[in-house]
Amino acid sequence: MDRKLILWIAAPGFLALAVLLLVLWLWIPKDSAPAPDTLKTMPATAVDLPIEVMALSGRVQIKRAGLNATFDINALSRFRTGDLVTTPAKTWLVLKTKEGARLLLASGSSLRFEDEALRLEQGTLACVIPPQKTRIALKVHLAEGLIQSHEGRLVIEKAGDAAWRVDLVEGTLRLRAQESGHFMSLKKGQAAQATKKEGVWFLRKDAFQDRALDALRRLQAPELKPLRSRKVLR
Repeated sequence: MDRKLILWIAAPGFLALAVLLLVLWLWIPKDSAPAPDTLKTMPATAVDLPIEVMALSGRVQIKRAGLNATFDINALSRFRTGDLVTTPAKTWLVLKTKEGARLLLASGSSLRFEDEALRLEQGTLACVIPPQKTRIALKVHLAEGLIQSHEGRLVIEKAGDAAWRVDLVEGTLRLRAQESGHFMSLKKGQAAQATKKEGVWFLRKDAFQDRALDALRRLQAPELKPLRSRKVLR
């Protein structure tokens, strides 16, 4: 058979195959560029917050801001605005801020990181705050309320959406139950209770509860060494 005739017959087949391969190459997702629905990345402007893991026990979990997934926290974990930390049953987490404050997130609690504050979604947060040489204070949001302190030892509890309380062992703090509310001051050995009734938050001083001391003892226990003890404190 004439060589030119063979080329005329084969050429359309090769062209059709090339077009098919091109279509397949364009259609198949590339490993270096995952589909938007399968991966959501961190915002380019997100930065690590000045807070780090001091100690933990059990599989403490974190839901990263911008990621539809939950991960286990480890010694090198860093936190960013919007991250949500959860301590399942029989776990706890101790954090340390740049200013030296220590925070114990007790079992069954959830804590969200904000730009310049923390938000206790539920559970118990025990805090030991050294005297601040600057005006920087530890700020913790609860529902529509705010607690802020420059120094002291305190325990914050939030059991549901309609109530929260704080017990102050020593030091001073200010708190309010809602954005438009006035600040109340607490001194050593005092407590405050915030409750929501018919859509309105009410704040009143309350009797100090000894269980606050138990939470702080966990934070100051001798066996609570940075990232070494895995013993669940009771």
